[in-house]
Amino acid sequence: MIETPEQMELIRGLYVEEHAKLLLYAVSSLGDEDLADEAVQETFVIACSKPSALMGHPNPGGWLMKTLIYVLKDMKKGRARMNALLFLVRDRESAGLCPELAEAEFDAAFVALVGEENWWMYKNVALRRMTVLEVADAVGISREAAKKRVQRTAAKLKRRAGH
Repeated sequence: MIETPEQMELIRGLYVEEHAKLLLYAVSSLGDEDLADEAVQETFVIACSKPSALMGHPNPGGWLMKTLIYVLKDMKKGRARMNALLFLVRDRESAGLCPELAEAEFDAAFVALVGEENWWMYKNVALRRMTVLEVADAVGISREAAKKRVQRTAAKLKRRAGH
């Protein structure tokens, strides 16, 4: 974490200088400004947690861009996994585990499994491309709490799918 005024000033300066460029890159990669903003914010959270690495790098702006690229890859992989998991569970349900479930009843089945609010958050992040921050704000909890609840919901769905 940031320990000195110099580290704080470096990160503040980099935010002012690099934020627009990072956001533009993230928007072009993700196609969504809200998701891109979340990725850039996550990049700066990482920078704040590793100020020594950032300060010791010969090109701090390049360090931020490289970090953003990793954040974007993680976001894309995470969303792809969430989508695949939903379809896997749905396929298993319709393939015989619960054949009586019609398409309209999937929401009710998932609500029964993980709870209404958790299902709403997971579905909106996985399928509707809402950011974790957006669902956190809608539910009235912190970003970290929302992120953890989405992760726990994914774990329950994986167990249900037999993974």
